[in-house]
Order: sequence, then structure tokens, then C-alpha cells
Amino acid sequence: MSNFGTARVIILLDFKNKKIVVTCLMHLGDIVLTTPFLHVLRANAAGAHITYLVDEKLADVVRYNPNIDSVVTIDKKGRDNSIGAVWQRGRRINKEQSPDILINLHPNERCSLIAVAAGAKRLAGMNHFLLRTVMPDYASLDRRPHAADMD
Repeated sequence: MSNFGTARVIILLDFKNKKIVVTCLMHLGDIVLTTPFLHVLRANAAGAHITYLVDEKLADVVRYNPNIDSVVTIDKKGRDNSIGAVWQRGRRINKEQSPDILINLHPNERCSLIAVAAGAKRLAGMNHFLLRTVMPDYASLDRRPHAADMD
């Protein structure tokens, strides 16, 4: 069971021996706050290959995390700063990683669009409200508290 603000979510997924893509295209502090999640994911994903999608400027922050097998980047404020480029990044993830599971850690438009375009067999985590019809299994996020203050 996980807490996301006031929402409680039960995710029943078998992570073992899966290709998992985790997306978080937020800022440095948000990326640092995902470290415990990555540790728990790795502990519950024996034999899995975990790819982390982050903003290009933050790649070195996560590159040597022992809980990640590979890092994929996006230049969200540069060459990838369009709907078409974001969609293409998701399609490239589909082609190169063929994810079994994609876990979206932030409900922004970019991450949600990439999650849909990546075509994972199972999507989990957060999504933007505009994409809830194509990604119905999601966790709600109470945006009132700062992320550091969430349970």
C-alpha cells in the first residue's frame, strides 16, 4: 500500500523479471525524493530491468543509482519541448525498452503522454486528468501539501 497525499493506493503487480520504465520529469528535489521508491521497487523486482526516464539535465543525479539499470533522458526545455517530440520519445521507449510496466511518478502532461505513447502492457502511478480515460489505473495526488510533506 502506498500513500500519495490523502490517496491510498494498492498496486498488485508482479515486478519480477519485467522490463520496467519509471518516469519522473520534475526538478532535482523531486528526483531525490524518488530514491526510496526506487530502492523498494528494486527489492520487489528480482530479475527486472529498471529504466528511469528523467530530464536530460538531471541524468547524472540518477545515473549511478544501484537500483536503476539504465537511464533515458528527455530535453524537456529544449529539443523535446513539443507535443510531437514528447510523443516520439514515448514511441522510442516502446521500441527500445518494450516495457511490461511503466510507472509514472508525476501527473504532469509530459509524463502522462509519454506513458500512453510508450505502450507498456501495464501503466501505474500518476496521470494527468486529461488522460484518465486511457490510463484508468492511477493514484490521485493531493497538491495542497508540498511533496516533502506528503506521507
